[in-house]
Amino acid sequence: MSFFSQYQVITPVVIIGLFWIIPRKYRAYLVLGGSYMFYGLFRLSYVFLLAAVTLSNYYGSIVLAKNEKHIRKRILFIILAFNLLLLVVFKYLDFLLFNYKGILGLLGITVPLLSFEILLPVGISFYTFQCLGYTIDVYKNECKATKKLLDFALFASFFPQLIAGPIESAKNLLPQIKFSQKFDMNNFWRGVDLIIWGIFKKLVIADGIGMYVDYVFSNNSSFLLTLTASFAFGLQIYSDFSAYTDIARGLGKLFMVDLMKNFNSPFLAPSPKEFFKRWHMSLYKWVIKYLFIPLGGSKKSTFRVAVNIMAVWLIMGLWHGASWTYVLWGVYCGVLVVISHFEVKNSGKIFRGYSGIFLTYTLINSSFLIFRSPSISYFFSIIANPVVGFFSHIDAACILAVITAVYSIPIILVDSIKSFLEKAENMGRWLYPMRIIVYHILISVTVLLAPQYTEYFIYFQF
Repeated sequence: MSFFSQYQVITPVVIIGLFWIIPRKYRAYLVLGGSYMFYGLFRLSYVFLLAAVTLSNYYGSIVLAKNEKHIRKRILFIILAFNLLLLVVFKYLDFLLFNYKGILGLLGITVPLLSFEILLPVGISFYTFQCLGYTIDVYKNECKATKKLLDFALFASFFPQLIAGPIESAKNLLPQIKFSQKFDMNNFWRGVDLIIWGIFKKLVIADGIGMYVDYVFSNNSSFLLTLTASFAFGLQIYSDFSAYTDIARGLGKLFMVDLMKNFNSPFLAPSPKEFFKRWHMSLYKWVIKYLFIPLGGSKKSTFRVAVNIMAVWLIMGLWHGASWTYVLWGVYCGVLVVISHFEVKNSGKIFRGYSGIFLTYTLINSSFLIFRSPSISYFFSIIANPVVGFFSHIDAACILAVITAVYSIPIILVDSIKSFLEKAENMGRWLYPMRIIVYHILISVTVLLAPQYTEYFIYFQF
C-alpha cells in the first residue's frame, strides 16, 4: 500500500490550481466535487456513506431548528441514532458478532460465526463526529442551522481534513469555506512550509522508524525489546499523525482556510491529563464538550468525576478501533488521567516540572505496548514472561533506543525552524531565501532517506 496513489497526489494539485483560476462563485462547487472525487479514489462506494452522513445531519439540523424544545430531543435522538448506527455497522459489527459468539460459547451454546467482513471506510469516525458536533450545536442553539446544502456538504467533506481531521467545529470552518477570502502570499507560503515539513516527517521519520517497530511487533520478541519498540512507536505515531495534520493544515492554507492545530508539544506535558490536552486536540475538545461535560464534568463528587473520566476513555479507546487492545488502552489511559487529575488538583508534586515530564513520557509510551499489539493475546503473552529473552535482547533494545533518539533529533530541530519561520515575517527579504534553503534541505533528505515502500497514515484506519 502506498503513501498515496498518484491520483490522490495529483487531484489536490489540480483542484488548487483551478481554484485560483476560475471565478469565485464557482470555487465552492469545484472544491466539493474535488473532495468527493478525492474520497472516491480510496473506494467509490465510500462517497455514498459520506453523502448519507451529510444529508442526515443537514436536513436533521434544519428540522431541529424549526421545532419546539419538547420535540427537538426526539429529533436529535433520531439523528444521533442513525449516524451512530452507520458507525457501528461499518466499524464495529464484526467485532460485536465475534464477541457475541464467544459469550455464547462460554455458556455452552455453539453457533456458527456470522461475519460480514465489512471494509472500514477511511475517515468515517472523523467526519461522523464532526457532523454530529454541528448537529448538537444547532440543538443547543450554539450555532444556526445552515440553509445552503452546498456549505454544509463542504463542511462535512473538505478534503484536506476529511480522512483524519482535525475534527473541526462549525464555528471555525463554515465561515471559511464560503471562500470569500482574498489570496494572501504569506498564508500561501505558510501552507507550503507545513506541507513540506509534513511530507518529511511522514516519509523520513515515521516510515523510517516504523520499519524497526513493525519488525519487532511481527516477531516473537522479548518483553524488553517490545517495550523499547513501544517507545519507538510513540515517535512513529506522533510523526505520522502530526505529519498528516501538517499537510492538512498546509493544504487548507492554500485555499486561505485556517484549520485548527492538533498537536502542541505533547511529549513535553508534565502530566497524562495535560498530555492528552496537547495530543489530538480536536478529538480531546470534542469529547470534553459533547461527552464529559454532559456527564457532569468535574463538578461532581470525586467518585463521579472518576467514573466520568473512565467512561469517556472507554469510548475514546473504542473510537480508535474495534479491538480489545484499544479498549484496554482506553482503560489504561483513563486510569492515568484520573490519577493525574486528582494529583494535580490536590497540589501534588508527582506530575510537576522535569520529573513530571519524564514520568508522563514513560507512562504514555508504555501504553503504546497495548495500543500497538496486534491482538490482546499477543499483549498478554508479552507481559506474562518479562524475563524471557531479557539478556539475549539487551543489545537489540539498546540499539533500538539509540535509533529512536537519532530519529527524534530532526523532529526537535525542524520543529524549531518551522516555529521560527512562522514568526519570522518581519525578516522581510531574508525570509524567502531562508525558506528556499530549508525546502532544499528537507526535500533532498526526503528523497535520499524515504523508504521505497511506504504505508498510509496510521490514523486512516480509525
